Amino acid sequence: DSDRAPISTRRWLLDPIVLVTRADLETPTDQLLIDEDTRFAIVHESEPLGQYTRFALRKRNRWELVKDRALRFSSAAELLDAVETDEAHIAAVYASDLAKRRNATSPAATGHDLATREELEVSESARRAFTLLVMTPEGVELAQWLASPELTESAARFGYRRDTPPLQTD
Repeated sequence: DSDRAPISTRRWLLDPIVLVTRADLETPTDQLLIDEDTRFAIVHESEPLGQYTRFALRKRNRWELVKDRALRFSSAAELLDAVETDEAHIAAVYASDLAKRRNATSPAATGHDLATREELEVSESARRAFTLLVMTPEGVELAQWLASPELTESAARFGYRRDTPPLQTD
């Protein structure tokens, strides 16, 4: 039914999976992944975040090195707690979960600041992405506002980043 077909569909925001450590940990990320003494915090593989983390580490040829020393938890909050308390050296969480922690607490409250090391490269089907879908002519202006550089830049405070380059205007 063309009356229900979208006028426009475009990628908008991405919530990437990032590797997180305590800010005062200076060991390079890849060294943490291969070092036998490193404890890696991961959400149970029965959860999407755990599956996607495992897939990304396999793609990077690091899963076999990490799996036997992975500490499995039920939630991103538990992963971040494990890194803050030094129960784990590194964890994989969605950037929005880390931002939520940073926005809710201060390093003074926890005693430790957390640092994003890098984004894990995941497959297209494993991405946590948000799409703008315009169904009415009136929605075009709203979608343009939501996709504006100012608004997508402000989403960074919540862990999100632009999923596509900004539209070029002549």
